[in-house]
Amino acid sequence: MIARMERGARRLASGCLVLAGLLGATGARAAECNPAKPGSWNDGQLEATFDAGFSELERARNATTESAGAEHAKLAEKHFRAVEERLPCMPPNVVALAEALQLQGRYLDAREQYERVLGSRVTLSGTEYWQEAIEAAEQGATELAPRIPEIFIRQLKSDCPAASVTLTPTRQRGPPARRLELHVWYPIDPGEYLVTATGGQCPEYRSEVSVEAAERPEVPVQLLLHRTPPKRCLGMPPWVCYVGVGVLAAGTATTAAVLLSKPDEPKPQTYACAQRTTTMLGCSFLQ
Repeated sequence: MIARMERGARRLASGCLVLAGLLGATGARAAECNPAKPGSWNDGQLEATFDAGFSELERARNATTESAGAEHAKLAEKHFRAVEERLPCMPPNVVALAEALQLQGRYLDAREQYERVLGSRVTLSGTEYWQEAIEAAEQGATELAPRIPEIFIRQLKSDCPAASVTLTPTRQRGPPARRLELHVWYPIDPGEYLVTATGGQCPEYRSEVSVEAAERPEVPVQLLLHRTPPKRCLGMPPWVCYVGVGVLAAGTATTAAVLLSKPDEPKPQTYACAQRTTTMLGCSFLQ
């Protein structure tokens, strides 16, 4: 792809006028390629801007860290956007822009750029200048497709049906929020997201999810009403204490009843030896 892009850079200046005439004659659709807008830049300026962007793109490809590659890719994007502003849908520029976006982790934006070229394939293939760019777009789109992650929101058994589910990027560049339907696969960019769901009288449900390239996570959503937790009794459910107190009370009552109903023990009889002789054995009637 690098060799193709370099050849595209050399042909950029000579192809500008061809593209303007070609697109103006065919009236390409807005979703694909628009006719080139009149601008004050000459061919040399356009080519220099493209070359500056391509140099940054090379640095992004060869960066030793992902963050450094993303920074160079951002600079490359800036140059390619400048070319795009003057001459929309210049195929080599659009393909380079797609790669710069992909190196930033913006897969959906990159796919859109590839599709712009591929959507105009019939129109652009009428000239030899753009054939290599079309092939590069086909290769780039094919390699990117399996790397685009998808997310699936599934509602578990809940007290309230989900009326609204939103997906919000928390760190990476992206739209502030995206509304999703339940039980549908959605393509997204790699990154970190916050899933929120609301419905009925249930409190808002929130869940964080981190998604890598080529992953397809399923995020469960469950909306539940607030319930007052049961009081605890010595770390146990209340019914345990209620049963224990009942048993204790019953035992106490039974014990008391037994004590109250127990007959008195007979007292030992005592004898008085009146007018009798007292011996060690008791009273004696002997005189």
